[in-house]
Amino acid sequence: MKNLVQIQLLFFFLFMFSCSQENKEKDRTPSSKHLTDNILQPKRSSDFMAFKYEYSTVDLYREFSESIMDKARSEVEILESVNRQGRYKPNVESLKLHEVPEWFEDAKLGIFLDWGPWSVPGYAPLKGAEASTGGSYPDWYEFLMDNLYKEYHDEVWGADFRRDDFLPLLTGENFNSEEYMLLAVNSGAKYFVPFTKHHAGWTMWESEFTKRNAVEMGPGRDIYKELIEAGKKYDMKMGFYFSVSEWEYPVIVDQNLSQWDPVKNLAIFQDALGQIPRATPLASYFPALHDRMISGKIPVKDYFADYMIPSFKEAVDKYDPDLVWYDGGWGSPVSISRTMETSAYFYNQAEGKKDVVINNRAGSSLSEDDLIKVRDLMDSGKRDEAMKIYLSGQQLGDYGTPEFTIGDVDIQSKWEVCRSISPAFGYNWQDDEASSLSGEELIKLFVDIVANNGNLLLVISPDGSGKLPDIQKDRLLELGDWMKVNAESIHNTRPWKVQKENDKFFTKSKDGKSLFVHCTNWPGENLIINTPIEEGIKGIKLLGSDINLQFTKASNGNLEIPIPKDFQNNPSLISKYVWTFKIDLN
Repeated sequence: MKNLVQIQLLFFFLFMFSCSQENKEKDRTPSSKHLTDNILQPKRSSDFMAFKYEYSTVDLYREFSESIMDKARSEVEILESVNRQGRYKPNVESLKLHEVPEWFEDAKLGIFLDWGPWSVPGYAPLKGAEASTGGSYPDWYEFLMDNLYKEYHDEVWGADFRRDDFLPLLTGENFNSEEYMLLAVNSGAKYFVPFTKHHAGWTMWESEFTKRNAVEMGPGRDIYKELIEAGKKYDMKMGFYFSVSEWEYPVIVDQNLSQWDPVKNLAIFQDALGQIPRATPLASYFPALHDRMISGKIPVKDYFADYMIPSFKEAVDKYDPDLVWYDGGWGSPVSISRTMETSAYFYNQAEGKKDVVINNRAGSSLSEDDLIKVRDLMDSGKRDEAMKIYLSGQQLGDYGTPEFTIGDVDIQSKWEVCRSISPAFGYNWQDDEASSLSGEELIKLFVDIVANNGNLLLVISPDGSGKLPDIQKDRLLELGDWMKVNAESIHNTRPWKVQKENDKFFTKSKDGKSLFVHCTNWPGENLIINTPIEEGIKGIKLLGSDINLQFTKASNGNLEIPIPKDFQNNPSLISKYVWTFKIDLN
């Protein structure tokens, strides 16, 4: 699975880079080609006014940069001190010693709250719900509005409508943290991961290291704090989603401040996107363009030391998450992004306090030179050579994270697939029943994932007001209804020696005392299990019923279970879509 995930990530960011060059804007207002009468479609209002933050990028430099960099140095020193004294060191060998905590093995289901400024336009081309279509990315709208989505954006919002004009429209008036947490609990989820900092750099928490945060811009509230408090109330493990990289960040390139010229001496760090290093990581800074793309970002000299590391530490210290879900590291070298330092800190600060876990998207253990060589080989068409080098690296973290599609997995290693009920990562106003998984499809997918030692991190995507689409809410409740009957066969289980037999999936309780058989079709008059069960059998029940079932076990270990006639007429009264038989073992 590790190789599969690395291939997916490499191809993903190479594809995204090919789309990242800005098209020249045309001065035109919206036309009607992409406009519809659908009341769900977000669109430009007649009283549109361009967003202008009270501080320009130059103002932020003059008033805040030096003090922020001083504070950053202090915070990094504390982080380094903790790591020197702690068990985990910022190197590959030490970090590999960390084990996946039992609670994460037990949890099986998490909720991934995909919400931010991209939720306002809520658009990506529509795809079908089946995994073969791949995911779609409304949460990349702020970046793709200038290339892949440009035609749509210019016609629905206008070419003069820029990225940061979405910020005041992210009102969040319908965003209710407790309601979402209760919905997660009722679905059977055990952990909750909000999009606390995506690739455009807007943070859900009130940060001292950026003005581009939920209190300063958008809802005017510390959304992450609200979610953390709701999570504690319902005993939910809480995650911290953190994009290591951002699409752009303003950096100070001239230390001779007495000759300061803002246009000449500020630059845009484009390689903060975290892709394979390019020869020129800096681009020219143009106030007219960038001040409505990077509002609130305080210029610093070193993106990683002065901003990324201290903002990570700030959120970990303030909100004490149980899980770090890195993103945006992809194939970038951890030696540059310094995520080995942040990972070691997260482990060390939790030591003796609670068990924590980190996903595997912090970056690659390959050196910058290795990754440049990979890039050059890919550019010259030598893909096989490039992949051989690339796959020799390690994606650092406790578990793998395939996205939307799963592919081949190693059941000896813990993994988690993130996907949504539709293909969309982020709110898509076009989503409907046809583009969404049915309740039956969702439950069968979930059982398949769990049987193969995976977790499902299920994306939910409110709109810009914070309202969750009814389809997503209904699917969570339907999954929750199934879990009320069958949770025993999901939570606190481990893979069996065989994961699947025809239309049946297997799990085993972690204490080894029970085997669970998940039938994705009603078995009819007899349930037959051909895979030998070596242990003795104490009894068998269908979850949702108290009736002890008769069974015959052949000398070769095969098992036949006659199904009572009372169950045949309407099996959906017991459970829907998947029926689980519990076999108690001696």
